[in-house]
Amino acid sequence: MRRADAVRNLGTAARYSEAMQRIKQPGDYVLVVRGMPRGIVMSCPDGCGEHVVINLDRQGGPAWRRYTSGDKLSIYPSVWRDNGCRAHFIIVRDRIYWCGSDGADSPAQVEKSLVFAVLEHLNHVTPLHYETIAASLGAIPWEVVWACAALERAGQASEPKRGYFIRR
Repeated sequence: MRRADAVRNLGTAARYSEAMQRIKQPGDYVLVVRGMPRGIVMSCPDGCGEHVVINLDRQGGPAWRRYTSGDKLSIYPSVWRDNGCRAHFIIVRDRIYWCGSDGADSPAQVEKSLVFAVLEHLNHVTPLHYETIAASLGAIPWEVVWACAALERAGQASEPKRGYFIRR
């Protein structure tokens, strides 16, 4: 099968086993909800045919953060399979960005309003981590790091330490 470039929501299920039965194509996913969102079961977007389980419940150990904008899904941090096909990807607004040796692909454009908001958060003295900025803006961390990278390319910010940005 071919690699997916987007995820497809197939609804919710109360059990992981039910979710696994419903997913067929790379990128298909079902949200498992028992009182609250517990996890996401996804057909590996790499097309290997395996299932990927993304834990959303912090009581069950390390967990990803789920963001929704309308009906679009974003997950933070990246999903990196440590066995099988070893797929490594991020999901932002239902789109899959594949990670390679140079890091995650990123969109050519980032919303200008977000870039401006990020610039307003940066100062000339104390570097801020993009996750901190994202939390204060209520934004998706991936989009904030992309906005920071755009500011860096424009000469308005720099990254003195990985993930930390300062205004120039």
